Amino acid sequence: MDKLIKISITILALIYGSFLLIKKAGVIEEINFLTKSPCEEPIKYSLGQIDSQFAISLEEFKILAAEAEGLWERSTARNLFEYDAAAPFKINLIFDERQMQTIESENLESGLKKLEAEQASLIKQFGSFQNAYQKKLADYNAQKSVYEKRLKKYNKEVAYWNEQGGAPADVYADLGKERKKLKELTNSLEQQRLEVNSLATKANQIVKKENQVISEYNTDIATYKSKYGGSREFEKGVFDGEDINIYQYKEKDDLRLTLIHELGHALGLNHLENPQAIMYYLMGEQEMENPTLTPEDLQELNRVCQL
Repeated sequence: MDKLIKISITILALIYGSFLLIKKAGVIEEINFLTKSPCEEPIKYSLGQIDSQFAISLEEFKILAAEAEGLWERSTARNLFEYDAAAPFKINLIFDERQMQTIESENLESGLKKLEAEQASLIKQFGSFQNAYQKKLADYNAQKSVYEKRLKKYNKEVAYWNEQGGAPADVYADLGKERKKLKELTNSLEQQRLEVNSLATKANQIVKKENQVISEYNTDIATYKSKYGGSREFEKGVFDGEDINIYQYKEKDDLRLTLIHELGHALGLNHLENPQAIMYYLMGEQEMENPTLTPEDLQELNRVCQL
């Protein structure tokens, strides 16, 4: 046992002695001088697995990757990334249950938009029927008022001549004509009444249909919010130290933002606290169409690249 201890001590002494010799020879300083700082040489990457279920071509994906790397490079005026078809570091698009959920959310969104359009159409139809109903009802009431006055006058004259034992021939003829006109007015008013009621029925049917649409919409929007509402974690894409694997995205802007985020991790950037930062751990408040680096992103980039 003592022998082993002595051997170990001897080895440690040799190692320590070697360290002293290296230090004295200035080799450490020389190595530091030759070691390149982070971000000095571009990270070479290639495109690996691209599942056909994502419906994106290799060329489209390559363009988005170039746009993603460009955001970091413009901020440093350095060539931080470089596409190389033979590079072992790959960016992959892997289709799994996460993208299936994204497709389901898109279908729900599409359904919600259809319900919104249907409701807008129903509101327009209701407005049209309501206007027609109100106009028809106003005409009906006006003609009904005229009819009632003429009927009252007619009945009064008939009652008067009946008390007189009968009307003269010319008056009797005039009363007969008035009776005929009143009957025509009665038929006309009845037709108008049916039309008014028909418009009211159609308007009420539209209201009923709209209420059904609203109910369905509210149910679907509740489902959507519970499943897909709010911010989405960047776990949709993962940099594992060797490759970038992207599992889901909704549109190309979404994919580009995920690429920017994961390329940031590839550079060595950590997550940040600002919800608007590219390197925030959730996606939700960042600018999707025209992504920009926040001061926090730039500070983290400067730290890593030692600018």
